[in-house]
Amino acid sequence: MRVAVSVSKKEVALGANENTLVDFTVNVPSKADVGEHNACMVVQRKVKQASNNAGGIQVQTRQAIRMAITVPGDIHRDVTIEKFNVKNSNSSQLYEIALKILAMCRLMLT
Repeated sequence: MRVAVSVSKKEVALGANENTLVDFTVNVPSKADVGEHNACMVVQRKVKQASNNAGGIQVQTRQAIRMAITVPGDIHRDVTIEKFNVKNSNSSQLYEIALKILAMCRLMLT
């Protein structure tokens, strides 16, 4: 289940030193998992497309706002580590991990 963000306007025209408010809605599905969900809103300047005959490059910048939406509830992580090994090889280390998942959960390995 994904959290979705919708905006009231897809485009806004602004002059120099102008600002405006754009309403947005965050939709969290009723069956969304408990815990933190991420969403992002990105804004960029609308640029006219260069003709196919034009040379060079175009550079665009984007500004983003990250949203962390927390769905309340009890998080049940029922995971056990069955095996953990470290192997040294050519001045590097290789980690071998075996997990046993006893209950439905999402894992993020970093």
